[in-house]
Amino acid sequence: MILMAWDIAITDEIVQGRITFSMSASHEFRSPLAALLGFAEILEIDRENLSEGQAEAAAIILQNARYLKTMVDDIIDLSRNSFGELRIEIGDIDVARVISEVAESLRPQIEASGQRLDVRIEEKTPSIEADDKRIRQIIFNLLQNAHVHTPEGTTSEISAVGTGPEVLIEVSDDGEGLPFENPEDAFGSFRSGLATGGDPMTGSGIGLTISRQLAELHRGTLEVESKAGEGTRFTLRLPVKRDAARKLVSPGDD
Repeated sequence: MILMAWDIAITDEIVQGRITFSMSASHEFRSPLAALLGFAEILEIDRENLSEGQAEAAAIILQNARYLKTMVDDIIDLSRNSFGELRIEIGDIDVARVISEVAESLRPQIEASGQRLDVRIEEKTPSIEADDKRIRQIIFNLLQNAHVHTPEGTTSEISAVGTGPEVLIEVSDDGEGLPFENPEDAFGSFRSGLATGGDPMTGSGIGLTISRQLAELHRGTLEVESKAGEGTRFTLRLPVKRDAARKLVSPGDD
C-alpha cells in the first residue's frame, strides 16, 4: 500500500484555482451564448416563414441554448457561493403570484410531454421577505426537475400554505422516485439523474444544489422525500420575516 500526503495549503490552492477557472470560463461563455439564444428566439418568433425542417432545427437550437444558459448560470452561482459572494436582495414578495407565474411559464412544455401540473395555493398564503428572482429560481428548478424526471401520464403538483411564522411550499410528483439510494444525493453537485427515456442531458446537475443554498440564504430549508415507485416530494420552508429566523442559523451567517 502506498500512502501519499498532500500539503493542505496546496490542496486549497488547487480547489480555489478550479473554482476561479470555472467562474471565469462561465463568464466568457455568456456573451456568445446570449447571441446564440437571441438569434434562436428570433427564429422561433418567425417560424411561420420557415420550412418544417428549419422550424424543427430552430426549436432544437433554442432548447439547447436555454439548456446551456441554465448550466452556465448554475456554475456561476455555485462558484460565487464557494467564494461567499452569492447574495440576495430582500423585499416583500407575493408567494402566490410568484408560484402561479412560474407554473404557467412551464405548463406548456409540461402538458406537451403528456404530463399534468396542478397548482394549489391557500387563499391566505402571506407575502414573505425574500428575493423575488431567487425564489422564482428555486421554484423553477423544482418544477423543472419534476417534469424532466417523470414519464408521460404523471402529475406534478405545487402547493403553498402559510403555517404561522413561515410559508410551506411543496413540489411533488407521482413518478418513479429519485434514482438515488439516498434521496439527499439529489443535492450533491453534478448529480443528475436520467430524464424520461434515459436522456442524461437534462441540466447541469447542480440546480437542486443551488436551490438548497438559496433556501438557506433566506434562513429557510429545502428537504426531499422519495421512494421508488411512489414519487418524490420537495418541501421548501421560508420564513415570513427573515430577520426573525436569524436564531435558526449558525453564528456567522450573513
